[in-house]
Amino acid sequence: MNPVTSDRSGSHADADATGRARLLCALAAVIAGVLYINALQNPFIYDDYRIIVENRKMADPLNLPVVIGRDATRPVATISYAIDRATWGSGPFGFHVTNVLLHMINVGLFGWLAWRLARDASVSRPNIVLTVAAFVFAVHPMLSGAVGYISARPEVLSATFVLLAVLSARRWLLRRGGLWLGVTVVLWLAAMATKETAALLPVILLACDRWILRPEDAREARRRFVWMHVPLFSLAAVVVAVRLFVFILVEQGGTIDFQWPLVFVELDVVRRYATMLLLPTGQSIYHAVMPIDGILQLRTALNAAAFAAIAALIWTQRRARPLLSFGLLWFGACLIPSSLLVMLNRGEPMAEHRVYLASCGAFLVAGLAVERAWTFLGAGQRVTRIICGAALVAIVATLAGRTFLRNVLWQRPLLVWLDAAEAAPNDWLPHRVLGEELHRAGKHSEAVAAFTRAIDLAPAEVSAYGKLGVCLSELGDLNAADAAFTRMQALDRGSPEASNGLATVALLRGNLAEAKRGYMRTLALDDENLAARRGLIVVEEAPGGNPADALRWCQEVKILEPTATDVDACIARNKAKLGGGRDNGR
Repeated sequence: MNPVTSDRSGSHADADATGRARLLCALAAVIAGVLYINALQNPFIYDDYRIIVENRKMADPLNLPVVIGRDATRPVATISYAIDRATWGSGPFGFHVTNVLLHMINVGLFGWLAWRLARDASVSRPNIVLTVAAFVFAVHPMLSGAVGYISARPEVLSATFVLLAVLSARRWLLRRGGLWLGVTVVLWLAAMATKETAALLPVILLACDRWILRPEDAREARRRFVWMHVPLFSLAAVVVAVRLFVFILVEQGGTIDFQWPLVFVELDVVRRYATMLLLPTGQSIYHAVMPIDGILQLRTALNAAAFAAIAALIWTQRRARPLLSFGLLWFGACLIPSSLLVMLNRGEPMAEHRVYLASCGAFLVAGLAVERAWTFLGAGQRVTRIICGAALVAIVATLAGRTFLRNVLWQRPLLVWLDAAEAAPNDWLPHRVLGEELHRAGKHSEAVAAFTRAIDLAPAEVSAYGKLGVCLSELGDLNAADAAFTRMQALDRGSPEASNGLATVALLRGNLAEAKRGYMRTLALDDENLAARRGLIVVEEAPGGNPADALRWCQEVKILEPTATDVDACIARNKAKLGGGRDNGR
């Protein structure tokens, strides 16, 4: 079938087929929305606190230059958080609603793309490819780590732009109007401004063009190459260069730390992603990854052999089974950007939400496999159709059930991190975050044990000492708290948290002069530190303190955090002490 004519729907048969495809896409999207209803009331968890809850710049979400300045490399995702904050308020509900709506949109877009590509590739039953790909994408539990986790918004939103970009590029490639080329570029840049996952979209589009759509002649091939592929690859080179520039000079302080053994680790991680998509067990918010020190290990050799075989399959089948090659390429290409960042010592080696966009390629392959099996088994027979249909329903229902249970688990962040710590008993990070959740739950003694375990596993990791010191201070063990903050300061002389911690210990001991010096040292390290200003308020409101200074610190807290209503009484109180006179000054 010619791909150009496959897009026409003038006949009643084509109109009916298009209508059925749209209905299936809509049904898959609705199922996705219904499935994630029980995630809408889930609380903030892990990075949500850093990105949203504790991000003071979100206090004025409509001040976009300030909001974007916090994460200039992913401005579109940051703007989406700001819009949620302005629309829904500071609670987690609205952020979850947006994530689920985006997932529903993606399910519909992916189903439509799967159907179009299956027709372009002359697959005899494109509706089967659509049904399997879209419905599994809608309910697969591996994707719950992206949909149900607010901080994974960049993965979900970037996928929206990528899917739209592929559909738009396809229309231009089939001569549906020059405007679609511009739309494709804009959508791709939006995807890149959301998450680096979209970096290899030009590779995906080139494969779609040459393997599936197939130019009619050499002249048409040149037109497509000159007008789409050359500009996209050139633009990709510029964007990647800018991103590396920002990463090296801004985020890494001018040094680059490429860890070549992580190449083999990431090969193993990709294998694990593929295994978990096929058999979704062992899910966790944190995955322990065993180090690989060289190429002579058996695991390395097996992974390398597997990937070489898959690469050979992609190349050799690109003509006979283009949708198979395209799906496999999509899966691998979308995992390369995050793997490269890991090799540059950025981020955890394995995180389930990173597979969100890549999974589209895997589910395309799954849809094609089911379609081929359906044909092979003689799907024209009624019994075969019933058996195959029942098997598909059972698989989708099983996957949906596992997703439902994952959403239930995420309603209790403490259980999420207990599970992670048990799955990775020798990794420090899940124990530290478990300590944070125990602390939030008021289980201070258990939190101390978790922080201590994290420190035992990684004595050079600074953050756990600060968390431990805060917990010990609240338990009244000031000597142990002092020791924790002192050790933290020894590891990081420029830590405002360590300076604040030592100042707070001095304040709890009644040594106001030492506490004041400590908080002032903190402000010298971090001139926007709120905790230090709040500590100075306590110092200056104590007997013998200075009401004018207390008023000044209260006003500065209000400026830095306009939503902090607790300092309003402080401002009024100290103005009254000053007789309603000066607003600030010594």
